[in-house]
Amino acid sequence: MVRCNKAVHSANRKHVMKPTFRMLVAIAVVCALAVVARIPYVLASDPDPTSGATDRDALVAFYHATDGDNWRVSDNWLTEAPMSMWHGVTTDKNGRVIELELWGNNLSGVIPSELGNLTRLKALTLPSNNLSGAIPSGLGNLTDLESLQLWNNQLSGPVPHELGNLTNLESLSFWVNQLEGVIPSDLSRLNNLSELDLGGNNLSGTIPPELGNLINLTWLALWGNQLEGTIPSELGNLTKLSSLGLGDNRLIGEIPSELSNLTNLESLSLGGNQLGGTIPSELSRLSNLNSLSLSGNRLNGSIPSELAKLTRLSRFDLSENLLNGSIPSELGDLTSLWALDLSKNQLSGSIPSELSRLTSLRSLILSENLLNSSIPSALGNLANLTRLNLKDNHLIGTVPPQLGNLTNLEVWYLSGNRLDGCLPAGWQDARANDFNDLGVSFCNAHPPPHTIASDRDALTALYRSANGNYWINNSNWLSDAPLNTWYGVTTDENGRVIRLYLKENGLWGTIPSELGNLTSLRGLSLSDNQLDGTIPSELGNLINLEWLYLDSNQLCGTVPPALGKLSNLTELILFSNQLQGTVPPEMGNLTNLEILYLDSNQLSGAIPTELNNLTNLSEWGISGNQLSGCVPAAWRSEWGWGSDLEKLGLSYCDAPSSPHLVTDDRDVLIAFYRSANGDNWINNSNWLSDAPLNTWYGITTDDSGHVTELELGLNGLSGAIPSELGTLGHLERLSLHGNALRGEIPWELSALVNLTSLNLSENQLDGTIPRALGNLTNLEVGYLSGNRLDGCLPAVWLGVGTNDFDELGLVFCTAPLPSLATVTDEDALIAFYRATDGDYWTDNSNWLSDAPLNTWYGVTTDEDGRVILLDLRENGLWGSLPSELGNLTSLEGLNLSDNQLNGTIPSELGHLTNLTWLNLDSNQLCGTIPPELGNLTSLTELYLDSNQLQGTVPTEMGNLTNLEVLYLDSNQLSGTIPPELNNLTNLSEWSLLGNQMSGCVPEAWMDEGWSDWENDWEILGLPYCAAPSPPLTVAALSAFYRSANGDNWRDKDNWLSDAPLNTWYGVITDESGRVTGLELPYNGLSGTIASELGTLGHLERLLLHGNALRGGIPPELGNLSSLTRLSLWNNQLDGMIPSELGKLTNLEWLYLDSNQLRGTVPPELGNLTNLAVLWLDSNQLHGTVPPELGNLTNLLGLRLSGNQLSGCVPAAWRNVVESDLKEVGLPYCAAP
Repeated sequence: MVRCNKAVHSANRKHVMKPTFRMLVAIAVVCALAVVARIPYVLASDPDPTSGATDRDALVAFYHATDGDNWRVSDNWLTEAPMSMWHGVTTDKNGRVIELELWGNNLSGVIPSELGNLTRLKALTLPSNNLSGAIPSGLGNLTDLESLQLWNNQLSGPVPHELGNLTNLESLSFWVNQLEGVIPSDLSRLNNLSELDLGGNNLSGTIPPELGNLINLTWLALWGNQLEGTIPSELGNLTKLSSLGLGDNRLIGEIPSELSNLTNLESLSLGGNQLGGTIPSELSRLSNLNSLSLSGNRLNGSIPSELAKLTRLSRFDLSENLLNGSIPSELGDLTSLWALDLSKNQLSGSIPSELSRLTSLRSLILSENLLNSSIPSALGNLANLTRLNLKDNHLIGTVPPQLGNLTNLEVWYLSGNRLDGCLPAGWQDARANDFNDLGVSFCNAHPPPHTIASDRDALTALYRSANGNYWINNSNWLSDAPLNTWYGVTTDENGRVIRLYLKENGLWGTIPSELGNLTSLRGLSLSDNQLDGTIPSELGNLINLEWLYLDSNQLCGTVPPALGKLSNLTELILFSNQLQGTVPPEMGNLTNLEILYLDSNQLSGAIPTELNNLTNLSEWGISGNQLSGCVPAAWRSEWGWGSDLEKLGLSYCDAPSSPHLVTDDRDVLIAFYRSANGDNWINNSNWLSDAPLNTWYGITTDDSGHVTELELGLNGLSGAIPSELGTLGHLERLSLHGNALRGEIPWELSALVNLTSLNLSENQLDGTIPRALGNLTNLEVGYLSGNRLDGCLPAVWLGVGTNDFDELGLVFCTAPLPSLATVTDEDALIAFYRATDGDYWTDNSNWLSDAPLNTWYGVTTDEDGRVILLDLRENGLWGSLPSELGNLTSLEGLNLSDNQLNGTIPSELGHLTNLTWLNLDSNQLCGTIPPELGNLTSLTELYLDSNQLQGTVPTEMGNLTNLEVLYLDSNQLSGTIPPELNNLTNLSEWSLLGNQMSGCVPEAWMDEGWSDWENDWEILGLPYCAAPSPPLTVAALSAFYRSANGDNWRDKDNWLSDAPLNTWYGVITDESGRVTGLELPYNGLSGTIASELGTLGHLERLLLHGNALRGGIPPELGNLSSLTRLSLWNNQLDGMIPSELGKLTNLEWLYLDSNQLRGTVPPELGNLTNLAVLWLDSNQLHGTVPPELGNLTNLLGLRLSGNQLSGCVPAAWRNVVESDLKEVGLPYCAAP
């Protein structure tokens, strides 16, 4: 996730220009107006016309070079409007371009060299586009540049050394491109640089030590390149650095101790390199560090206990190194840790009980080490733990019952140890575990039979009513197994069901009334399924229920009043269904309720006054209904993010009837002061005091004390203009120019009918100019430029004598519509409004009015008036989609997600061939996916998830070769995934979960993205399609299956079938379909090991321990030259140890103990110089220990006892960390 987090980081550090030049412009405008009222723009042109013309030429060249015709927004480009009105362009008072910001604007092509002519440019911001080609060396001419942001493009070639001329540069970010070559040492001349980010490219060579001269750097990111050599010690000079990311390169050598000088460092990431040596204890001086990642290197030695001084660490990752020794108990002092990963090392000894002090820990991973002894019971104190991985160690004993306190555990792995006893019953609901490999059962697996019958009947009724045969996971349901082994079911010590958790499990059908018989139930979650029908009133019998989640289904009918009997309920979540009727007043009895979500249903009527009893409510949502009345006053104390009051459009019951009803002008000014951040104004004299209003700075009043003038220009105002200003009925002059006010102009200002002068210029206002401002018929002076306003100007303002309207680039509202095509689009929108009950939308501003279409809420048009964007997400739409939408042939984006739309998807949407994204998710659409959507070949994003779509995925979708994002999850789709979808080679995000699809996932989807959050393959349960399995491989596995009595295995899913090999239980393949792992421990294998296994030339792990295999070890296993782990212990194997095993020179772990092996130890095992673990104990071996085994100098674990060995043992074994040589009783061999 590093890259994603980095994206957010860079976005938050977007360059923002100082407002000084805006203030100068405003002053100049005011002075100029005193001399002349309405001078055409051309008379106010640049004092340096040659430079202005050069800038214009450069921008024109840039527009053409980057395919400006296809930008998302290109307002005013190439027009005669001032360059400051061109989208993304900011100019200074002389008209010179100082900012060019076109973030995520669909730029493609190359950056032209002409940009180097914008010699006054201070900020160049072009990230998240599709720019390619080289970075022009001419950018080195932009010596005023302070910020250069080109990240997340497809730029190639070298980093120009000319950028070293940009000595004013503060931020340089090129991350995630395809840049090559070396990092130019010239960058070391950028003395003002605070951020340098070149991560995610193909840069090579070494890290220039000269970068240590950039003493103002706070952020240095060079991750994800091909950098070589050592880490320069000079980086220790960067004492202001807060983040250093050098991971995923090819760096070698040791970690410089000089990095300990970086005492401001908060994040240090050196993982994924080839660093060696020990971890410098000096790193303990980095007292501000909260993230330390050294994983995936070749670090050796022990973990320095001094690192426990890094008490702010939240993430600590030393995995995949060669670290040895014990885990320092001092790590228990890192009480801020959220994640600790020490896996895949050679750590030995016990797990320190002191780790139990890490009560904030969410993830603890200690797998694949040499840890022995038992699991500390004190780990049961880690109540926040969600992930625990202790697999593949040498742990022994029982699983402590105290670990049953880890009730938040979602993932756990304990196999590959020698554990016995039983597992905490609460662990069986974890979404991922290796229970089947452990050979132990859950505790309380056999509850008293008399407690089962009624609960079992209720669950059986649910299974049948909700089509359990088609659930994603229905393990053990309807079997004779104990109820607490049924998927999603938790029982108490008496076997009564106390928790039923079947979220996102493919349930469809109805909720049976029998669930009301689960009278011990404390928690019920059936959310995110396809359940329909009503909520049974019998659920009111579940008086022990503490939380009830039925959200995101298709439930209809009313909310049962019987739910009011659930007096222990703390969480009630029913949102995103089709519930109707009123909210029952009985819900006022739920006085323990803390969370209530009823939003996105079809509830109506007044909110019952009884709900004012819910005084413990901290989160609530009731929007997306047709509720009226007022919100209970007792709900006011909720957390700031815990309600949807703003979307609801209702006030609290004890609030004034109108938010704009204030007692006098003083109240209005107080509201204005707070909204515009008055504490930060340049002058706020007497504001909020008891002094007369006309002594408050900028205020003029008449003889009656009414405010007539509000003049606060150039005064450092920020925030929004409050709607309350519209109640200053005597106001004649309103001047707020030259500030940093943002948001829209409130339509309530239309009530200021006495206003003669309005100046809102040079702020950061945006949105549409309210047409209601046409009520200001007395206006004589109007200034609105220097903002980002759109729409049209009220026609009555044609008579305003002094104005800057020419600079706005807007027409008056009486201007004719551009073309007949707009009328066609208008007809389509009107049909859409009527089909989706537009009168009841959350916001339907200007719809069906005579206003231009681009002022209709959610509608964007191009310069010809054609609709190019329709965005009405979460807007209370319900009804069906009309076929007329297919007439919006210029449409590029359509987002109707999170509404209550039903019916089918019109096939006419296939006419929208310019569409690049289509969002119809989170509705109630049904029917099939129209094949005509395959005509939308420009589509890059398609969201149809969370509907009720049925049938198969149309093969025509394989035509969408530009598709990058595809979400079809949470529907009722069925059938096989069409092979034509393998054409979608650009896919980076996809989800198919929550359907009944079969077959395999297209192979082309395998390598997308950076992390597993971008698809749901792991939980989908389908394999990737692959090339046919090699016949010899299939033959070898088939021979093994037969020789090991496969028909009697505990788990043999897909063996001998035509399914891909990676779906055969225990078989692991690489991306090419070659078998790399065969892992079948504790699986009931018997018979012999087939010699054909020796043909699996790519096998890396062969784990067959804990079975009943007999016969000899086939010498053909010596052909498995890629093998790193061979585990055959605890079987009934006999015969000799094949000398051919000495050819397995990549072997790291060899477990042959606890068998009946005879003969001598072959001297050829001395060739296994990479061996870290050798266990031959508990066999019938005899003879002397071959001196050749003295070559095994990397041994960390050794066991030979329980044999009849004689002679002496190699002297080189004195340093083995864990051994049983004392039990063996043989002396060390003398030196030759």
